[in-house]
Amino acid sequence: MTPRVTVGLPFADNRETLGLAIRSVLAQTERDWELLLVDDGSTDGSRALAESVDDPRVRLLGDGERRGLAVRLNEIVQAARAPIIARMDADDQMAPGRLARQLAVLEAEPSLDIVASDLVALDATGRPTGRRKRRPLPVDTAGVLRHGYLSHPTVTGRRTWFLANPYGERWRRAEDFELWCRTVGRVRVCELPEPLLFYREPVPVNLAAYLETFRARRAITIKYGPAAIGWLPTAGLVARTWLQPLAYRLARACGLERRLVGRRNRPLESGERLEAEAVLRQIAATPWPLRTGA
Repeated sequence: MTPRVTVGLPFADNRETLGLAIRSVLAQTERDWELLLVDDGSTDGSRALAESVDDPRVRLLGDGERRGLAVRLNEIVQAARAPIIARMDADDQMAPGRLARQLAVLEAEPSLDIVASDLVALDATGRPTGRRKRRPLPVDTAGVLRHGYLSHPTVTGRRTWFLANPYGERWRRAEDFELWCRTVGRVRVCELPEPLLFYREPVPVNLAAYLETFRARRAITIKYGPAAIGWLPTAGLVARTWLQPLAYRLARACGLERRLVGRRNRPLESGERLEAEAVLRQIAATPWPLRTGA
C-alpha cells in the first residue's frame, strides 16, 4: 500500500540524537507513513541504531559514503513511495501532531506545494529555550537574500514539486537557501503559526561547519544577487557573510555565544515551556520496536 507521507531523515554520525528523532516519528498521531533513514557514511554507530528499529514502515538506505545532505535529500525524493514528503534532521524532533496537521492543510489546499511551520529551539541538552521569531515570508529573491525563507526542517511538500525542483548538490550546507532563491515566487507555500518541530541549536557552534555554510551562502548571493538587487546591495550582503563568522568568534571569546545563537528566537512563556517539556517527555517515552538480536 502507498503511504500517505514519506518522512525523509538523513543522518551522518548522529547517534546521540538519532534515537529521539526516530521516536518522534513513531509518536506521530498520523500512522500512515513510511520513514526513510538515509545514512550519509556514518562511523559512530548511527547505522546500527537505525538497523535496530523493527517496524515495517521504516526503510534504511545508504552506500557507506559521505556525499553530503543535498545528495541525500535528492535520494529521498527519488526513493519516496508517498506523494507527500516531510523533511527533518537527525538532531531534531517532530511534535506528535506534525504530520497530521500538515497533511490536512495540503489535502485541503490542492494548489499548495509546501507547508512549513514555526518551531521551538532546543539547547545542546534538549531543553526548550525559545520560539522562532516570525516575520512575513519574502515574495521574491531579493527578500530571500536579505531575510531567508522557510525553516527547512519544518517543510512538508508534494513529491512532484521536489522532483521538479531538486536540491543543488554543489551548495553544501546551504542547499535550502539556494533552493528558495531559485524558486521563490513560483512555489506556493503556507507557514503555519504553531510550532511543529523541536530544532536543536547547540552551543558552542561547530565553527568549521558554520564557516562552510557562509562560504556557500556567499557564492549563492553572488549568483542571484546582481539580477535581484543590483551589484552594490549584493556587495553589502557578501560583506555580511564575512562579518557574521567574525561576530561568532568574538562572541565566543567574550562568553556571549549563547546570546548570539538565540537572537532569532523569543523567550518561551511559562505555559509554552511547560507544554514543550511535556511533549518532549512524551516523545522520549515512545516505545522502541527493537529488532530481535539487535
